[in-house]
Amino acid sequence: PNFINMDLEKLLSKTTIEEAVNKISLSKCYDVGNLNIPAHPETIYLTVVDKDFNAVSIINSICYVFGSGITSNNTGILFQNRGTNFRIEKNHPNCIDGLKRPLHTIIPGLVLNDNKPILSYGVMGGQYQPVGHVHVLNNIFDYNMNPQEALDFPRAFHFNNKYMLELGVDKNIEDQLKKNGHETIRVNDTHGGGQAIRINWKDGLLIGGSDPRKDGFALGI
Repeated sequence: PNFINMDLEKLLSKTTIEEAVNKISLSKCYDVGNLNIPAHPETIYLTVVDKDFNAVSIINSICYVFGSGITSNNTGILFQNRGTNFRIEKNHPNCIDGLKRPLHTIIPGLVLNDNKPILSYGVMGGQYQPVGHVHVLNNIFDYNMNPQEALDFPRAFHFNNKYMLELGVDKNIEDQLKKNGHETIRVNDTHGGGQAIRINWKDGLLIGGSDPRKDGFALGI
């Protein structure tokens, strides 16, 4: 908003949301057109909740294996290379400029209820991140999975007009997707990774989960 004119009220309005929702169909594949979006690895996520249920949700990505190739002299920590996500087309909303952040998918998540954290979580995986966040929320709040079950569940990701299915996705589901017009492919690779801690205020419990797709574990001390 500091660089281009944006009507944020319209963007966040019920009308805009309804327009987006109306594009969703369970019986027909929506044509999103051709996309040219880079995907980058090298992201980590972690969450910590203390005995008083204070929650920290943090995600960090250096974007490419060695980030910018520059380290801090005192710590040896690699600086990120998110500037590569800028565009150079003049007047493009994501055109490179000083004091400007590039478009990215770094999303540490925190779900609140009555201003209290009830889920601290995050999903990694380039362009999959926003999709992964929704998948995990669906699994936990719509299908009553615990954090570990929600993270373990087989994933699918629609990218560049191909629906990429992990090997764990049921064959009947793939057949139905094809019938609805999707071009599906099976991938030996996995989509993203994540960590999550659910907070049960009533019983004073913390329930953690760690995605088997990446290094990590859930630990209570």
